[in-house]
Amino acid sequence: MAQKRIGIIMHGVTGRMGMNQHLVRSILEIRKQGGVALKDGTRLVPDPILIGRNAQKVEELAGKYGVERWSTDLAKALQNPDDEIFFDAASTQLRPKLLKQAIRAGKHVYCEKPVATTLAEASDLYRAAKKARIKHGVVQDKLWLPGLLKLATLRDEGFFGKILSKVAAIRDLPPLCMPRRTARMMKAPTNAPCQLESMPAISNALRMTSSKAEPTTAPKAVPAPPIRLAPPMTVAAITRSS
Repeated sequence: MAQKRIGIIMHGVTGRMGMNQHLVRSILEIRKQGGVALKDGTRLVPDPILIGRNAQKVEELAGKYGVERWSTDLAKALQNPDDEIFFDAASTQLRPKLLKQAIRAGKHVYCEKPVATTLAEASDLYRAAKKARIKHGVVQDKLWLPGLLKLATLRDEGFFGKILSKVAAIRDLPPLCMPRRTARMMKAPTNAPCQLESMPAISNALRMTSSKAEPTTAPKAVPAPPIRLAPPMTVAAITRSS
């Protein structure tokens, strides 16, 4: 089966979220599965280079997970034409400057949320990306988790009646890749099946930047536990107006 390499500059992956969610559970997991399948049968395989300010941390991270390329020189990495995508999961305050730098270098950009701390900065980034005619995206993985998709379906079908207000309680949701420290705080089990949260989002970003081919298969992820709902009468009593 033919393979196609796609280079990704990964900045800010020495932190917990960047390392666990984006590097280990997403990019490296996609590599283990042989890449992302495209419609023509080609497997799109990500080839990351890890970028960070602390050389020791970045080198240790690369060695631990078998990533061949790493550097502390972001400017030099952005000059490499073989790496098409820039991903950022570092400080929110620094993100607008880094994204602008990557856009100027002609890289497609994909980053953690939020893209900026103000609407003006976010809008400016959007205009810069459109002007450069590069592909751009923000991590919105939670929107596609099985539990939230089920809730959206029930809402659209009118199951809840007229919704007057909403309250979210983390402890009542399945522990989808919940960090063990958070799980202990919320008294949630840590041995439940884990949804690989970012894989669909990152896979789509890879496809968008590589070709117009449609995927035939999505990366495998362990299904999340089914969400438990209150009986219809109870929910209706809470959500319907009097």
